Amino acid sequence: MRQPTGMVGRALCDCHAHIFGPTRQYPLDVAADYRPAQATVDDYRLMLDRLGIARCVLVQPSVYGTDNRCLVDALRVLGDRAKGVAVISPDIPDEELLELNRAGVCGIRLNTAAKNGMDLDALEPLAERIRPLGWHIQVLLTEDALIQSYRRLERLGCDVVVDHFALLNPHSFLASTGFRKLLDLLNGGNAWVKLSAPYLQGATTIDEFRAFSGLAQALSSARPDRLLWATDWPHPAFKSGYLDDRTLLDILDDWIPDPITRLHVLEDNPQALYKFNQP
Repeated sequence: MRQPTGMVGRALCDCHAHIFGPTRQYPLDVAADYRPAQATVDDYRLMLDRLGIARCVLVQPSVYGTDNRCLVDALRVLGDRAKGVAVISPDIPDEELLELNRAGVCGIRLNTAAKNGMDLDALEPLAERIRPLGWHIQVLLTEDALIQSYRRLERLGCDVVVDHFALLNPHSFLASTGFRKLLDLLNGGNAWVKLSAPYLQGATTIDEFRAFSGLAQALSSARPDRLLWATDWPHPAFKSGYLDDRTLLDILDDWIPDPITRLHVLEDNPQALYKFNQP
């Protein structure tokens, strides 16, 4: 496998991936929504190396709740090439926060779609805990929830990362209030959005993945400096067979046709947010 043309030697970044297992070592949360197949840090490292991806961001999956041990151990294995996004409760002890920070965690995730996730009432208390560390908060929200909460997200006083195309419909986004509110967030200067996981909006084929080009290009026209790309490896929500991560990287050529902008999305923007190689 090869890197995309013009990307050889660049520090490309996969901004959203999960590690699962071994289950005996990292038991699932009792309220987990699903039971993922094992996908270890060694498996993930092989995928990164095959695609020539130098950096990555590991995101705590909902199935582990606030038990971040699997995430932290994976960060230790990957070293300086990885950053982490944890899931915490608002009453987490200060020392535990500092331990996560030392391990390479630089943000937290609020997944309102998960059965064992916290609701939006936790936004401000969580932001209060992470603000002194300079972390960001990553949110997975339905379009309705984004519309209702975008003002609160603007006022959090920390960076906000909106997951997975903000779960917008790629066929009708131009007429949607959610798209306009997302642009307001991006233009406000503290928000980012991930171009990832089109299957969460029902896409099951490569052509359906390409149908997100209009949405990706509209976002790129507005704020190319605020876009991130991710595999969502190992694709726990994709139920239509094997998904090749090389294909996801190649499809970015359709989503972001301009090679300079594409390089910003793959390298410069992640560096600006996650601050690799900085203590």
